[in-house]
Amino acid sequence: MAWFYDGHTTLIPIALSACAVYIASVVLLRATGKRTLAQFNVLDLIFTIALGSLIATTVLTGAISVIEGLAGLATLVVMQRLTALAAQRIRWLRDLVKSDPRALVIDGCFRHEVMAQEGVTEAEVRSAVRLAGFAEIATVGAVVLEPDGRLSVLKEGRGSALEAVEGVPVAEDSEKEPS
Repeated sequence: MAWFYDGHTTLIPIALSACAVYIASVVLLRATGKRTLAQFNVLDLIFTIALGSLIATTVLTGAISVIEGLAGLATLVVMQRLTALAAQRIRWLRDLVKSDPRALVIDGCFRHEVMAQEGVTEAEVRSAVRLAGFAEIATVGAVVLEPDGRLSVLKEGRGSALEAVEGVPVAEDSEKEPS
């Protein structure tokens, strides 16, 4: 009956390992920036990767028993849910696992300092502008890097374009350069 439970390992070390890997993954992926996530948020991406790995290990390798795999799976599901709930209530945790949108272009002017912080190139912004149907940057009200890594392009409007995106920081402290 070793395929179901081998009795040689305890479930607590497996659950603790899953917690440690989950926490380390959140921190590391959050540190790499939004573009790494490719339309996932940090929690979704980590959960998806860990789930796939755990299922593969349990089902394909036989390195751990089904009970051990289910313990790991249950731990991941609980960690995902607890982290999401805690992030709603604890600001520093929310800041760690979630990100705010950032304005990369305002009124046709690139914000190179913000772009450098987010690891987005001018060529990527110009591509998003073209895909949104604009012929030139000067006619764009804003380009916003969304929390999921997508670039939103908003129509011209001297700041009014950003009213559609609540919470987008538009402080004038960062450098703005015309296209």
